[in-house]
Amino acid sequence: MTLHIADLHADIARAFGLGAPVVPTTFGLEVEAIPVDRLSGRPLTLKRTLDALGSLPWTTYHSPESGAAELHRPDGARLTFEPGGQVEYSSAPHHTGTALLSDVEIALEAIDAALQPVDGKLLFVGLDPVTPVSDVALQLTGARYQRMDAYFGSRSPAGRRMMRQTASVQLCVGAGPDPLQRWRLLSALAPIVTAMFANSPLDGGVPTGECSRRRRIWAELDPSRTGLRALGADPVGEYLEFALNAPAFLMGSDLQLAQPFQDWIERGASDADWQTHLSTLFPDVRPRGYFELRVADSVNGDGLAAIIALIGGILSHTDAERVTKLFPEPTPELMTVAGRDGLADAVLRDAAVRAVALAREGERTTGDALLDHDGWSRAGRFFAHYTLCGRSPADDVHALTAA
Repeated sequence: MTLHIADLHADIARAFGLGAPVVPTTFGLEVEAIPVDRLSGRPLTLKRTLDALGSLPWTTYHSPESGAAELHRPDGARLTFEPGGQVEYSSAPHHTGTALLSDVEIALEAIDAALQPVDGKLLFVGLDPVTPVSDVALQLTGARYQRMDAYFGSRSPAGRRMMRQTASVQLCVGAGPDPLQRWRLLSALAPIVTAMFANSPLDGGVPTGECSRRRRIWAELDPSRTGLRALGADPVGEYLEFALNAPAFLMGSDLQLAQPFQDWIERGASDADWQTHLSTLFPDVRPRGYFELRVADSVNGDGLAAIIALIGGILSHTDAERVTKLFPEPTPELMTVAGRDGLADAVLRDAAVRAVALAREGERTTGDALLDHDGWSRAGRFFAHYTLCGRSPADDVHALTAA
């Protein structure tokens, strides 16, 4: 069946949650971490990790797409693997942050415990801090990942690094009663969240002078499919244009001549081709019927409570347009500053303090509906130790390396 632009536009509108029934907001987390050897700090091979995780009481499936195993739980949560062997725990959606935080932390603790007999542990950072990328082989053998590795490697040195060595925390939230305004608010929060949770200041064991080297890697990866997108008056139309113009590198035979998806429509591209192509787009906020905020470096512990409290508390405000206007305009330049300087930048520091205050206002109105007392206390501990002092987790490493 021939694809028509009107149908693709309708598909993107659905991805933004437009036309869907308004339901209570749900939250999910996708937490990535790097399994490493406890003594050397170097990443474990996928085989070593999988052998250890066989002790978990989860169901194992073989993924034809990745060429590797996945572990699934009955509630829909999944443990999958990234191309360098990083683990990714994707929770089921939850109606409360308390349930979400408990789910994720129990799962991560079980994974970490399973790695102990092979002298492994989970490392929660945005970028492997010590290992040269040349020492990390591609761990996923599926055709998709072989193709991604070749394509991104041909575009920039950042491609192999993104696939093999980065890790993030992605917060997923429902589209809400006003999806386009929620999209604008999450986009405005993207630079602030980048700075608040920056946690990748080392590269090859050497301080980079950046709070989040991971941010730079994603910026240099492939500008045709990353970054802040659809910030104008018509987010759906702008996102459609973004998707149509991005090279469809999984199609055709010559990666060097990867053509925009738009060019494949006249060649008979199918809806399955379109859906696969959408999965190769990695904007900072991604619409998937819900919204995926993809900018935080990997953190754990109180950092996870803080992400849930920050976003959930801010989204609890009913006047999302007013709240959005309280933050700086999200731009690529501000994202660069966020990754480089973190909260040392005065504009981002002031915005982060304002964001925490708004989240705290949300705490007073939502009460236990978002997080219980312990969850809010843990988030507050993170904010007090980092955000309200103009610091991010990267500054702990800066202090150690400067000592």
